[in-house]
Amino acid sequence: MKDINVKRYIPTQINNFLKRRIHIHIKWNKDLSSEIVTLDYEGLVIACDTILRVSGTRNTDKNNMCEIQYDLFHKILHNNYRLYLDYLIENKIVITDGIWIYKEKSFSYKLNDDFVDNLESIDINDKLFKKRTIKELLLNTKKLNITTKHKNNYYKSFKIDFQKAIQYLDYIYINEIPDHKGRVLTKYTRTLLEHKLLQINDGQLWMNRSKSNGRINSNLTTLNSDFKQFIYGYSFSLDVVSSQPCLVNLLFNIINALSGEREDISSSNLSYITSYVCKILSNNLEPSKFKGFLAHLKITKLPNKKEMEIYKNLCESGQLYEFIMNEIYKKTGTKMTRNQVKEIIMIVFYSPNTSGSEYKKLFQSIFPSIYSFLCKLKSFKVKRQHRLLPIMLQAIESFIWVENILPKLDKMSIKYCFIHDSVLVDEIDIERAYLVIDEQFTLLKVNPKIKIENLKIKN
Repeated sequence: MKDINVKRYIPTQINNFLKRRIHIHIKWNKDLSSEIVTLDYEGLVIACDTILRVSGTRNTDKNNMCEIQYDLFHKILHNNYRLYLDYLIENKIVITDGIWIYKEKSFSYKLNDDFVDNLESIDINDKLFKKRTIKELLLNTKKLNITTKHKNNYYKSFKIDFQKAIQYLDYIYINEIPDHKGRVLTKYTRTLLEHKLLQINDGQLWMNRSKSNGRINSNLTTLNSDFKQFIYGYSFSLDVVSSQPCLVNLLFNIINALSGEREDISSSNLSYITSYVCKILSNNLEPSKFKGFLAHLKITKLPNKKEMEIYKNLCESGQLYEFIMNEIYKKTGTKMTRNQVKEIIMIVFYSPNTSGSEYKKLFQSIFPSIYSFLCKLKSFKVKRQHRLLPIMLQAIESFIWVENILPKLDKMSIKYCFIHDSVLVDEIDIERAYLVIDEQFTLLKVNPKIKIENLKIKN
């Protein structure tokens, strides 16, 4: 236990502020009585670090605010977490939106941009904080439902060229160079990336598997893809092109299976993937809602066959985004980039039916019956109903990769790092890894384009 790194990372300005004063705070009790409490410096550091740490693993809003459930603070700070946050908010170090909705929304937080600069590494010496942190890390690792070989490979060998990665980070930030999704780093998002790199460099590796979608998440899956080039031991990546759109083709088959229709997939393969998706859905819905949603799926009308065939061929050729770009240009005269088309797909797949968007109308004009099908799936009456479609797509992805591809790579002693719908491998293993990936998709009668990228060309 003593070998586990529990360092925390906070901006220098915040550290200087916290170190030069005694932290006195007024605690108000439920009976409106009050008492003066002294807060620990290290507890305040942990609260600030937690905000950066969690924000680096999730999508933030346009103001870089991130929803953070109270238990993520409570695990280490226990019942005093509210006092630490209140103190930091009162001193304008932390900003919150102050909005909480039961079972729907947690408070959102961020560090004040005025205090954000380069991060400092802080040693946590408080025995209680260290014990709780180590206990949580070991508990999460123990619960992983993946092969021992996969787990050991990641925890024992995942490293990064930290100096080159930081130099690259500063270079793209100073020169305002957009990433592969067209995003330019702000001061705050630069800090979130620096935080991720520091964790990896110090060996603060984490990995978990989500019950809500079956995905494996880790330091690597939350790291911007631009930084894959700095990972030691892997020189190539194998990525499925247009992965999420491609998985919709399997969703068509699953709906068919649920409604009793036959498909051109072996009954056992289709049965396994359908059962897995149902299992994931049952983790997200109450029993009565789960049964209702299955009934809803059975009566959901599939798109017309011609449109499905065109869509599938475009996915498998890797030309879906280019086709949509051309169709939009023909209909509107507007030239779009590949990243903009990706954004259209994400909005159509993941946003509520009620949210208006010109992007939705564009997609609907190109694939009207597929658009109608996706809207129907997202119309089931339940809270946050729009999330059920991405959950199903991510469950399909997890079934293919986590349940089938990765165990086969393990059996073949192929060393890899895994990122949802892609793997990093060394040059010697490219061909074997490619064949395993291709085989698993072929068994399901879907053959997406697999892109092989040389990561080291960028260095």
